Amino acid sequence: MFVVVHLNQAWVAPPIPVLLFAMGALWGILAHSAGSLIPVMISHVVADIFNFSYWWTDIAGSFDKRPIAETGIDSHFVVWTLVFVASLTLFFRAARRTRVAREQ
Repeated sequence: MFVVVHLNQAWVAPPIPVLLFAMGALWGILAHSAGSLIPVMISHVVADIFNFSYWWTDIAGSFDKRPIAETGIDSHFVVWTLVFVASLTLFFRAARRTRVAREQ
């Protein structure tokens, strides 16, 4: 449902629907673990603040990185892959701990 609600946005082009599905799934896990939509709403606001500040301003600088198909596996790709894996690991650990704490 999260993907469907966002399909009318001008920035939705492949592979964005896949990413939206992944975010919706993660937020669904968070809502289920917490037993509340409040953490998801806070997370969505924070994600929007970061995304819009990156897209609409020069706060983060300009995005001048080339696709991995052109550059191969470079240091930028490795660093952000590690950040992604660490973030997912922390997310699932926190979700599990939240669920366990809620069940007690």
